[in-house]
Amino acid sequence: MIIFTNLVFLLNFQFDYQIYRYFLYFMTSKLNFYFIEIFLI
Repeated sequence: MIIFTNLVFLLNFQFDYQIYRYFLYFMTSKLNFYFIEIFLI
């Protein structure tokens, strides 16, 4: 079972990393947008 989950993790790591990176970029850009709005107002 552990070997199977490790295999699945290794197979999906690249895909998950792409999603995580885009998600992180999206969240940081949203936060930056909010900070800019707060500072402008």
